[in-house]
Amino acid sequence: VCSGIVDREKEAKETIRSDASTSRERRRTIFELDSYSASGISSSDLPRLASKDDALEAPTEIRYSVSLGVPGIARINLSPLTQKVIGCVIGENVSTEYPWVHVRKEIIEDNIDLHEDSSDFLPIKNEIQKFPNSKIPIGYVPSLTEEGQFYVCLTEEGRDAVVEEIRKQREEHENRVRTAVYKPALAKWREFNSGAEIEANVVKKSRPLLEIEVTGTVDALDAPLRLQDRKAEDVRDGHAQLVPPSHRRLSERVSRKLSSNGTQVTPDVRDATTETALSVSTNRWIQYEYERQSADASNDSTPEETESLKSFLRRFADHVCDQLLLNATWDIYTNDYGNLARNARDTQRPIPASYEEHSSFQDEQHAVDKVINDLCWHPLWSGIAFAAYTRHAKSQRLIGRKSNEEVVQAHDDNFVLVWSLDDSLTPKLVLESPREVTSVAVNPLDGNLVIVLWHIPGKIEEAERVVAYTAARIKHRTTIKSSTAWMREAVGTSVRIGPTAISSPKKSQKAAVTRIAWMSPYDQLDASGKIASLPEDASVDDLSVEIATASEDGTIAFWNLKSNEKLVSPSETYEKEASPRKKGEAKRPEASTRRTSPFKALDRVLKPGFVLAVQHPNESRNVVITTIDAHVPTFEKRRADVGPPSEDATVRRYFENIVKKPSRATRAEIHVGTVEGNHTRQSRKFTKIGRACFGTGRRESLGKEGKRKRKRENFSNEFNRNNRRGCTGDFGCATWNGYDFATDLAVNSETCRWRWFKSGTHDGPVTHSVRCRENSTWLATIGGKIFAIWKEDVGAPLFRKKSDVGLTGVSWGSLRATTLILARSDGTVELWDFTVKTEEPCVVQSVSGRAITGAYTHELRATTRQCVGFCDFNGILRMFLAPAALLETDSAGTERMTNFMERQAKRVTVKEGREWLEKRLETNYEETERKQRREEEEASVWRRARAEESS
Repeated sequence: VCSGIVDREKEAKETIRSDASTSRERRRTIFELDSYSASGISSSDLPRLASKDDALEAPTEIRYSVSLGVPGIARINLSPLTQKVIGCVIGENVSTEYPWVHVRKEIIEDNIDLHEDSSDFLPIKNEIQKFPNSKIPIGYVPSLTEEGQFYVCLTEEGRDAVVEEIRKQREEHENRVRTAVYKPALAKWREFNSGAEIEANVVKKSRPLLEIEVTGTVDALDAPLRLQDRKAEDVRDGHAQLVPPSHRRLSERVSRKLSSNGTQVTPDVRDATTETALSVSTNRWIQYEYERQSADASNDSTPEETESLKSFLRRFADHVCDQLLLNATWDIYTNDYGNLARNARDTQRPIPASYEEHSSFQDEQHAVDKVINDLCWHPLWSGIAFAAYTRHAKSQRLIGRKSNEEVVQAHDDNFVLVWSLDDSLTPKLVLESPREVTSVAVNPLDGNLVIVLWHIPGKIEEAERVVAYTAARIKHRTTIKSSTAWMREAVGTSVRIGPTAISSPKKSQKAAVTRIAWMSPYDQLDASGKIASLPEDASVDDLSVEIATASEDGTIAFWNLKSNEKLVSPSETYEKEASPRKKGEAKRPEASTRRTSPFKALDRVLKPGFVLAVQHPNESRNVVITTIDAHVPTFEKRRADVGPPSEDATVRRYFENIVKKPSRATRAEIHVGTVEGNHTRQSRKFTKIGRACFGTGRRESLGKEGKRKRKRENFSNEFNRNNRRGCTGDFGCATWNGYDFATDLAVNSETCRWRWFKSGTHDGPVTHSVRCRENSTWLATIGGKIFAIWKEDVGAPLFRKKSDVGLTGVSWGSLRATTLILARSDGTVELWDFTVKTEEPCVVQSVSGRAITGAYTHELRATTRQCVGFCDFNGILRMFLAPAALLETDSAGTERMTNFMERQAKRVTVKEGREWLEKRLETNYEETERKQRREEEEASVWRRARAEESS
């Protein structure tokens, strides 16, 4: 039915309704309501009961539709049961888009016979029996009321009119679709006297054609033709190239490229032997001929020939003996590689290994135009990752003019998304923050405590809880959601959680935080900077909860989350105990029975307990810190659930810590990576601008307006030249002593002392520093295009390699201590296994089209395959499964790696001592020269004095 017909009926119904509403009815009593039912028989029911059954009611009149303009179409009401019986259910069989359906006449007649008194087709019973066809068209037209929503064609004239209307609508729809897909031909171009100018500027061939005159004899042209066979192989272009007609070009004559492609049933014969590559020349050969007798040289040879033979033997006797010895010792037809190899696997061909992509995680709603700057895994649940999104990654280099990013970071929405491997479409939780989160870390003892500071006990379980909704609840939920779309909490399906506590703005660090590190729970740093060890029998609730944060302002702050006296233990029950309800009392909502987090008392009042200022060893200024790494002992974990290992990474496993005090005491030292480096004298004035371009993308304010403008104009080119001239990143080990007495300061601060400091190792800022889990004394750092492996007590890199492109991420293998994963700025991943080879990576695989902002391995062994997360340049978290060859723990390989690192440490120590001695000698050379010159002058003066006395 066309829309015009429906509109006319709608207007007629509204007119009738407005007329009826003008006459106000009398207010009905409670006894006249439809919902009221009397317990007995009323007086009004007696006449009806006294009436005879023989009295027949007046037949119901047929309601014919006048708005369609076609006779023979009636309007009836069909109950839901009748719609289901005849196959005309609203929303399933008929709709406003396809309103007409053909129903068999037999079904309608059976319904009338079965329900003689209550059938919906009783008013049109006679007309249905008279209808000649076996199928009756029934149409659905929605109305404001539920009366008369179906049309039934009772005559052939009405049926033909409906069929013609359906045909017209279908042709109109097809024409509209055809016009949208196939655009009509454009009209001819109408030029406005510009054709002459265009033709004048078009390059055309104006040179005349070459004319060639051929002179020949008439007899040769009239001679009979002698044709002969010519093979296609005799000419250069004796074959035609067959091209499909879609190319729309003629076939060309080309050279033959493939003559035949035969296949044999027998396999190819392959020689498995290998000759040893010798240094002996290949043109040396020796021939033996035993049956030939040598001639008597005394009879035929002359003295000159005899002397020549002896001279030849004297000159080549040693060489001939050496060749005979080589042939007797070496068998050049035997493969010696297998006999010389110590390990059988060294003789086998290496199996190519590569990462297998598992899933990708992206949220277009909360992470638009952002990248993942930091990621950490849940310490006790497998498959849960916390990702911090920022506008720029710390490994990116920003050049150009300063933008208003600080204003955007203070007002824009900043999120930390909690992803789960079993759901790649929507994050489990959305953690909100008023400022941009550049680093994220989870408490290793309590996975519900995330810095900065979100306390999320039970939130992940609540997000994963499956709720069964009825049809009515779904409809009501959809209505409420559409009405409250302007509210922030109603957007999306994830649970959005605000920060539980934020540090005090006055007492916090002055620049962006670049790295967060949890401290050892069995050690506590007091306000004076001294480290106190907790007893071994201390309970889990009594362990310390401390973190260290590094900032771009050159300070490292230590925060104690249990410093507040009102703070209770976070392991206590988060839910209030339900008090017994009185009889008849309504149950309270769940939200009202839940109290606030105990860490809420730290909001806006949390301040650091101790601040360490990191200054440059040669200058009195703070350095720009990009990363820190402190030794934190890891606890062994055991499975808290029961289940066999599975290859499915989406199956969640639960673990628990085996809390035990580590044997190694925590020392007051921390490894620091900076943006500082060896600058030339010409580039020193641009140091302040250059070092602010890394980390979180924030830049420092520069001097006066005139100098700022001039420096901005020269910033891009000069900063790139500084990097080429040697603007590198430094790495060192900082330590502190603390105070032996109490001070009156609110926050104690101290300038660090460098235990060792190394410059020039990296050709870029040290953006990442990770510690090996198997051996906590090994550290891996990346900066620019160079990665290095350090030992925490050695002031020089033990291993150092340079890549062709910049490095953006590094991670140790969680199952093998000999593997190192590197991410590059061109989207390639390098996998180094130092027990196999150290000159180049074992696996080089491209996983992205552009830069990878980080690589993070899953620490929990929940499946038979290891998960590795790579953060893409467009904010996508991509999960890969590591190859099976890297999941085998090799104790022999770990021992070889340990021996290799020990040898490198000894070599580096000796080399550093020699370099220090040479530098010391060079420094004291001038002083030694001056001393010798002074002694010579004194000796000459003494000699002249003696000469004068003697004279």
